[in-house]
Amino acid sequence: MARTSRETERSAEATQRSRDAGALYVHLQSENGVEHRTLILSPGKVRALRTLWSAWGVALVLAVGGSWVYFAVQSMRIPLLRGRIAQLEAEAQRIDTLQARLQELQNQYDQVYRMLGAPVDTTTQAGLTGIRRP
Repeated sequence: MARTSRETERSAEATQRSRDAGALYVHLQSENGVEHRTLILSPGKVRALRTLWSAWGVALVLAVGGSWVYFAVQSMRIPLLRGRIAQLEAEAQRIDTLQARLQELQNQYDQVYRMLGAPVDTTTQAGLTGIRRP
């Protein structure tokens, strides 16, 4: 009986040591048995894989993947935003042109109004509030 308990203790220690202490050998064999490959993972790689498969590792991978998806969606919006900026710039140019034309027309109106001898209203001269009444 004592012998059996010692053997189980030794096998438990050996199992624990082998999990933490050495490289991991993965033997892959094809279905027909002709080809095979052996992968040897160093203890550092084994620890990294164990960490990645833990809850924290999965959470980290999901967070990184989620951020990449977010930035991919944001980068897809760039052509749409550039088109909108072009529209707004064209609209701003049109408004500037209309404002300059309105100022010219206001100056012509004031000149004609002065030529007819009526006094010029200086309160609306600074702002473009509309057509002045005589």
